[in-house]
Amino acid sequence: AAFRTGQQTSEGRALWSAQVWMNPEPYQTAYVEAVEGEPLARSTFNLYLQNGELVYAKEQCEQDDLEHPFYLHIVPESVADLPESRRRHGFDNLDFDFFLRGALFDGKCAARVPLPDYPVASVRTGQFGPGGELWSVDVGFPAVRR
Repeated sequence: AAFRTGQQTSEGRALWSAQVWMNPEPYQTAYVEAVEGEPLARSTFNLYLQNGELVYAKEQCEQDDLEHPFYLHIVPESVADLPESRRRHGFDNLDFDFFLRGALFDGKCAARVPLPDYPVASVRTGQFGPGGELWSVDVGFPAVRR
């Protein structure tokens, strides 16, 4: 089963949209277009773009939400902008452990990851657990609207 959701402005422009597939395993994925000042994605974690950083945030966070590694793959507008060792892959790998980038406070959690200086076309991020991918989201950056 799958469903599509999103939010529009009063003029009918999309602020964000997401498509989620429901499987027996806890797995969510989406492709969204970035809108400045709005969440890039609403998934297991809300994802925001702020001052050149991706911010992962969750209102009710448990220790279990944070113990598994996060992956973050950055696709540049030009592969030539990548470090030479990453060019054959076509994306930069900025995977991280939550507690190296974030904090848990009063039941809420947030992590910040600086984006590279080169122009970003899209990102794919999510989290892996013992049984595989827990959630994922793809965000297209050329569509950032103000």
